[in-house]
Amino acid sequence: MARPKKSKPNHATGMYEYKATIGKSFDGKAIRKSFYSSKSLEDAKEKSRLYIIDKAVSEQTGEHFLERAMTFKAWANKWLEVYKKPHVKEHTYKWTYETNVINYFIPYFGSAPLTNIRQLDIQQYFSAHQELSATTLRRQQQMLKSIFETAIDNDYCIKNPVKNIKLHSDKEAFTLKWYTKAQADKLKEQALKDGSKYAKAVFLMLSLGLRRGELLGLMWQDIDLSAQTVEIKRAVEPDTKGMPNDGDVKSISSLRTIPFGHDEQLMSFLQAECSARHSSLFVIDGKTKYGYTSIDGFNRGYQLYMDKTTKALGLPYMTPHELRHSYGTILREQGLDLYSISRLLGHADTSVTEKHYVGNDIEVLKKRLSELDNKE
Repeated sequence: MARPKKSKPNHATGMYEYKATIGKSFDGKAIRKSFYSSKSLEDAKEKSRLYIIDKAVSEQTGEHFLERAMTFKAWANKWLEVYKKPHVKEHTYKWTYETNVINYFIPYFGSAPLTNIRQLDIQQYFSAHQELSATTLRRQQQMLKSIFETAIDNDYCIKNPVKNIKLHSDKEAFTLKWYTKAQADKLKEQALKDGSKYAKAVFLMLSLGLRRGELLGLMWQDIDLSAQTVEIKRAVEPDTKGMPNDGDVKSISSLRTIPFGHDEQLMSFLQAECSARHSSLFVIDGKTKYGYTSIDGFNRGYQLYMDKTTKALGLPYMTPHELRHSYGTILREQGLDLYSISRLLGHADTSVTEKHYVGNDIEVLKKRLSELDNKE
């Protein structure tokens, strides 16, 4: 008797696929899972049968059950979709998470089963990427740690191999620069003389320590001359499409009120600006539909202004972030405590302020000791 004719593969990949019900979700819906085989449909069915048996044994005995077929590539993409994309801003998702997963992690770990990746493999990955900056390596370490931690939570592996990893970068560390008070005062004086849009932007960043996006999201209504305060309520980001919403800032600690009554120069500037008529709701007006300046537009205008002005004044060029850094450093050199500076900059705690935004405290100590010596 002739053998029954073998059926053709029923999946687009050329594999045999068999879908089986493997359980129910918390709300009672059937959970379906596909099993694949390159041999036959019967072989795929057999895989589903063994899977269901192993799962049932695990539930009966309490032994840990793993879905061993999950690959790094499949889980990393699922991690992006479920754990990151809905919870971070679009530009953060694209340029931080997606970029690292797609361009670095997946090309290296590929379709290796999660259960096969060891601490040695993780260490070899970082040893092979020493051309990246120390900051990028630390960020990647945290991302890989989260990928495996969530895989453990979903029974795809038992141990997290991202521990006791040694990081080394061959890339020269980036060091933030900052203006001294004398340099900052010189630039602010010139900005007030210029009076142009980007001159005002530079003056405000040096006077208030604003992030670039916070400056672009600042509205005239946020300035209270009677209370002598500026409220930071919103920010313009690279992925801002419509009107920036109140509360849409980097973090909850970024929502803050900055007093300015102590700064006569800033007070005079804001009084004059607020009394003038403005066609835009935004302090730094722009050509977008809603009247604010986009990030790209600001970057171009800022660079042109700062290139020209710093060369004319004999000052080093500083980025918007370094103007903010200058603000914090000058306050520290003037004796303001780290907690107050942290509040003014909108940081969640003083460790961020001390590590990234305030210049070396050794210089502050030298200044204090010098002042003591002069008093004796």
